[in-house]
Amino acid sequence: MLKGDDNVTFSNTSFTGNVEMFIDAHDSDDLTIEDSYFEGGKYQVRLLGSTDDAVVTGSLFRHSLADGIKTEANDGVGPHRISITGSFFDDANRDGVDTAGGFKDGYIADSVFYANGIDLKIVMEKAADVTTERAVSGVRIDNIHVIDEANAVVVTMLDRVGVLTASNADTYMPHDIVVTNSTIESTTGDEVRAFLIKDGYDITWEDMTYLGNVSDRRLLNAEAPSGWSSYNVGGTGTTTGSSTTSDPEALWGGSAGPVELGSDDQTTTTPDNNGSVVEEPDTGTDAGTDTGTDTGTGTDTGTDTGTDTGSGTDTGSDTGAVREPDAVSGDALFSLSGDMEFSGSDADVLEYTPDAALKVSAAAISFSFNADTVQDRQGLVSKDAKGTDTNDGHFTSYIKDGTLHVRFQLDDQARNFGVDGIKAGTDYDVTASFGDGEVAFWLDGELVGQSAFDYDWTVNGEYLQVGANGWASGSGEAGFIHSFDGSISDVLITDLSGDAGAVTDPGTGTDTGTDTGSEPDIGTDVILFALEDDTEFSGSAGDVLEYAPDSALNVEAATIAFSFNADTVQDTQGLVSKDAKGTVVNDSHFTSYIKNGTLYVRFQEDDQNRTFTVDGIKADTDYDVVASFGDGEVSLWLDGELVGQSAFDYDWTDNGEYLQVGANGWASVSGQAGFTHEFDGTISNVVISDAAPEDAWAFLA
Repeated sequence: MLKGDDNVTFSNTSFTGNVEMFIDAHDSDDLTIEDSYFEGGKYQVRLLGSTDDAVVTGSLFRHSLADGIKTEANDGVGPHRISITGSFFDDANRDGVDTAGGFKDGYIADSVFYANGIDLKIVMEKAADVTTERAVSGVRIDNIHVIDEANAVVVTMLDRVGVLTASNADTYMPHDIVVTNSTIESTTGDEVRAFLIKDGYDITWEDMTYLGNVSDRRLLNAEAPSGWSSYNVGGTGTTTGSSTTSDPEALWGGSAGPVELGSDDQTTTTPDNNGSVVEEPDTGTDAGTDTGTDTGTGTDTGTDTGTDTGSGTDTGSDTGAVREPDAVSGDALFSLSGDMEFSGSDADVLEYTPDAALKVSAAAISFSFNADTVQDRQGLVSKDAKGTDTNDGHFTSYIKDGTLHVRFQLDDQARNFGVDGIKAGTDYDVTASFGDGEVAFWLDGELVGQSAFDYDWTVNGEYLQVGANGWASGSGEAGFIHSFDGSISDVLITDLSGDAGAVTDPGTGTDTGTDTGSEPDIGTDVILFALEDDTEFSGSAGDVLEYAPDSALNVEAATIAFSFNADTVQDTQGLVSKDAKGTVVNDSHFTSYIKNGTLYVRFQEDDQNRTFTVDGIKADTDYDVVASFGDGEVSLWLDGELVGQSAFDYDWTDNGEYLQVGANGWASVSGQAGFTHEFDGTISNVVISDAAPEDAWAFLA
């Protein structure tokens, strides 16, 4: 408890257990909570009385029995100027943030709320509460993402004193609340509401995005006195679309608790489990047998029957771009044979102390599992902990509500792979591998996905768990959560450090051709659309370039290439888009955009989509984008590096939407002109062609 203690800081601190409150601050100004982790407890943080100017940032609030952050008044005085940023509120029993004690001039930004929301609340229970010192006014909320919460933002007045009248309602009611640039999403199909305004006035929102089954608002006037009612309540600039989040908790990007999604070059996909890899072009000397498509410009006299993407010497025969590692070909670093039964009890979990033998640069992790239930979250095989300051190169695999997740994490970056549709009572075979700057994941022998990622276990000194998740333990310490219920079989970790083909097939034959590795020649590739040179955009609708639907673009496969340099990376800004609202008339929508420093590229077909994201986009920086679709694959490269690829049956054969450059078309009526989110900066050399993705870089040269 803090009582009159000013300027206290909690940094990189963990709070877990069944307690009333973890941090209880009474009249304690300038409190700072940063990069900290909370799990359990009733009120995880309570700010009482004149605890003004509190700052909460980069923190994870998980599974509160009541509220994550709670404000309460003391003798009619509540906290002022609270700032909550960059945090994640995960499944509180009531609210992520509840302001029963007021939230005057409060600020919430850049945060995610999963299965809980925000209740901006005034409670007047006694005469001392009838004051503007515990007000909810001057509140600003920006860039939040609320997922699967029945009412995302609630504004409440509780007048238990009976003091409100038509003449004083404007004084005491919640007011001057502005929500901007935020997303409300339903991933389950159940209806959620963006705003439940029980009472209040001057409550507005703009540039909102509603994904899935989301309704806008409900206005009650629940405590409105006779002769007074709410006014100036509503929003503008709302766009809608399908749900895009496969695992909401994977949106957490901090390092206070279990980091589920990194900040740079991250890939968010929920691919079908039948993918195959798409690779970058060959840039080196090829001295082996090339059994695929040679992307160099030199003379190749060998036989091509596959895809050669090597950057050095290939001494073998390529029979496919990516193969599942042979678990028995490398040295066994860890082995657990046979079937192991788990009941969901902590007592069944198998936990192993850190072993230096596992500190390798490349490895394959393989196991089988059969879950008795696929609800909630259950760990499978994990070598993970909280934070990456001491140890790094974390790995974990788990089920959550019918989705299998495999995550590789290094520093503040991560690669997540997910597969939906996991069923109870069903056998599944998992193989995950890392090495040579690649990570990959297979399910039942089929590639789910792979991604470029400089990742290894050379500094991973964490405990290994089978049947649980280690991500909440102290680094280098025993501990786990999310115990598994079912069977796990034949866990094997093998060393691939000496296998150049840990992810890419190294081949087994000879190649008599010579590959010079110079810039590919476009040759006879068909250009379907071209906008050459630099085009300047000022963020004005008058600058946007919009093109009527063209049947030449109704193709089964294509590559979209362009460069951009943004004057600002804040808010949402469209880049290249062929999208609209809904998929009933036209389908196979595509859009690319920036949102608060993150690049998004989305392919949408019916009610499914694949979205690739890259954080860390900076203003006044040149970026080259290549996106491609065809042959049951979609993929994205940024600056010549593969961001990600995914199996997806997608084409443009029935896409009859307008094409926009410098804006986002997703809010337009299908088949009609219209756009939103105008771009501010430069877009250059926009080319849509039937060129192979590796050839598309020549358009950007």
